[in-house]
Amino acid sequence: IWEMVLEDILVWNNKVIVLKSLFYPGQQRNHLLLYEYSLPDLELINSEQLTTAFNPFDLRLPFYYNVSPDSSKLLIASWSFLASDSLKFLSMVAR
Repeated sequence: IWEMVLEDILVWNNKVIVLKSLFYPGQQRNHLLLYEYSLPDLELINSEQLTTAFNPFDLRLPFYYNVSPDSSKLLIASWSFLASDSLKFLSMVAR
């Protein structure tokens, strides 16, 4: 069983970016998916799994994003847990 959540929709670099998370409680994984659509026709130009957050609990951990002040970079982050000792850490992806 899994749960799909729309994290956010934003316009960045003349594209519509859709961020969705896919949470698998049994596998203890929360995947962040990115979909890029061109403007103005909204044609899908790219889709990919950006990162996976490990979570030993049955909780969906949210993902966060921030655009750099000059709009050149998109930072995506999430809380996760290390499998070995359950210490929290922040995983990040920059585009």
